[in-house]
Amino acid sequence: MDKLRAHDLVRLAPRAVARIARSAPSWVERSLEAAPWAVVRRARVPDAVAIGVRGERRGERFATELQIDDIACVVTPESLLERRAGRVLDAFVALAAVARAGKEHGLLLGPTGSVGFELATGVACVSPGSDLDVVVRARPSDPALRRFAEALRDLPARVDVEIAFGEGCGVALEEALRAGPMLVKTPDGPRMRS
Repeated sequence: MDKLRAHDLVRLAPRAVARIARSAPSWVERSLEAAPWAVVRRARVPDAVAIGVRGERRGERFATELQIDDIACVVTPESLLERRAGRVLDAFVALAAVARAGKEHGLLLGPTGSVGFELATGVACVSPGSDLDVVVRARPSDPALRRFAEALRDLPARVDVEIAFGEGCGVALEEALRAGPMLVKTPDGPRMRS
């Protein structure tokens, strides 16, 4: 199995679902029964994988860890560009435009958040007002990012882009395009970087 990165989605083995459910709020068990999937979190945990379980509500997020052997399948955001949504919603329409812009500017990207989760699992969790969250694998200084950002204007859904780089670091596209220090998410927490 390749190295896992923040935003990868992992399908949990049944034993992992049972273990997590024993020490979690009741909504976690219901959520994992509906879709035994979690997202890889940006955190440093020795000999384990940091994951987050999402619930039906926005505030329902449960952070935990699991062993690599507890992962049955990994789906990267980039691989989700090949999947088609079974519903027509603004966030999915925006994803098609973002995918075209990424290809045009030579950027490796994929959907995260509710859009990525729905495409990976088939569980309907995108709503008519959902934003589109996207991860782009690039250096924050990549000149293609400015042209890519221009292509995101006037889309039917708000698009939040994270630039993922280095060893588990991420920065908002807006931060990467500004001159000066950036607030960077790292495995050890947020840091200001030049």
